Amino acid sequence: MLRTVKNTEQSFLFWILLVFSGVYLTLAFPFSYFRHDDWLILGNVARFIPQDWKFLFEPYLFFNTIKEVWFFRPWFKLFVYLNYLVLGFRYYAWLTLNLVFTLGALVFGYFSLLEFKKEKKQALLFVAFFISSLHFHFGSLVWVGEGAMNCPQLFFLFLNFYCFSKSLTAKEKSLQFTWYFLSLLTFMVSLGFKESSIFHLPFLLALLFHYTPKEKFHLRKFTPLIPFGIVGLFYLYFRLQLLPINQGYKPQTKIQLMVFPALTLMASLSVPLISLLLSKFLHKQTLQNLLRAVTSYLIYGILFAPFFIAYVGHGFFSPGWLLTPGIYVSFLLGLKWPKTFTDAKVIRLALSLNLVLSGSLVAYQTMKIQWWTWYKPQKQIVKIIEELGDSNTKRINIFNCQKPEDSLTPLIRVVGYDVAIQEVFWLKHKTQPKVSILPCTASHRIVAYSQNNSINLSWSFPEFTIIKN
Repeated sequence: MLRTVKNTEQSFLFWILLVFSGVYLTLAFPFSYFRHDDWLILGNVARFIPQDWKFLFEPYLFFNTIKEVWFFRPWFKLFVYLNYLVLGFRYYAWLTLNLVFTLGALVFGYFSLLEFKKEKKQALLFVAFFISSLHFHFGSLVWVGEGAMNCPQLFFLFLNFYCFSKSLTAKEKSLQFTWYFLSLLTFMVSLGFKESSIFHLPFLLALLFHYTPKEKFHLRKFTPLIPFGIVGLFYLYFRLQLLPINQGYKPQTKIQLMVFPALTLMASLSVPLISLLLSKFLHKQTLQNLLRAVTSYLIYGILFAPFFIAYVGHGFFSPGWLLTPGIYVSFLLGLKWPKTFTDAKVIRLALSLNLVLSGSLVAYQTMKIQWWTWYKPQKQIVKIIEELGDSNTKRINIFNCQKPEDSLTPLIRVVGYDVAIQEVFWLKHKTQPKVSILPCTASHRIVAYSQNNSINLSWSFPEFTIIKN
């Protein structure tokens, strides 16, 4: 009987991950391609890493010949470079690899919860809530560059959860040390993919707090976190004091630039909890039970404070920012789910509501910007550069003839800005002509037409038009 239950739950995990993968592989990835910063990063790592491997550890990128402060993400740069050597421009393979890292994170998160809670339903709930929260993962899994940062980061953070949990539950001292060392190592590796990995530490505290909760409280219970704290403090000093800060991401203290990202993050992370509470309400849970559920989860809101501090003050909100805090929300739902609560109807309805609400958010955003058409001009510019460009090309002139009604899909958002297009040209021909994005006026066209060895294009979403001199 126990073996049947175990096989059923493992089978459910397999099938839910398979469906999750199938949806992306068949319905999303065919509409994706390289865009925007993808080309900038690809061109930089392909040009400079073979010349000097120290470029991995420099917090800079080159915008044409101008060296500008970026981020300190050495393992991300290395990951992109190795992918470029092995996968080239096979974007579908890049996206599939990002998906594999995400699946790995979910599997390690599942087994981490098993180590602590010894309850497969709670572990499955974590996986199910994350997968049904489309808005958490869509922005990272359909964007090559964003996913290449976020998905390996997520993999190593949840591998850290797993190793950390094994270090606490292992019986032998040697195994405890081995698993603990691996947990510390995977945390440090994750820091090299993205700086926000430092926000993982409060969630390790939450995980440790839930370990043997019936045990009498002792401060020494939290001593395993001391080495992590030391690493974290050293990293913060190194990153914030010894390295330059990207001014483009330095938060501004204007109210309007702080409110929008904060509200967006709060509303987005609240969707699974809202779905859960709404499901309980529809199943006629008492007001007292609902309030108890709300307060029990809201206490953990303090763990997400670092994300709010990092993301507010920018005046924009990238959907890729939701992946890491989103999976933590799902993980906490599984971690805190009471073992005594087994009402399958409430769970099924909560997951269904979460899928509908989250899917509606993704559908609204993708329809508003006509996302499914973006891959066409993204591929088109590459084909134009391949066919019309060569080592003698001196200029690319792009006349921005965007219609007013297409203001949400400008050239720099859909395809990339001038420096990104330069990198596409370098990757194809190993030279960098001057790229100019010009107004769609007759006077600018006359000047451009007189230039030799140039490619002239006009842009109006969703395509380029080749202008023959």
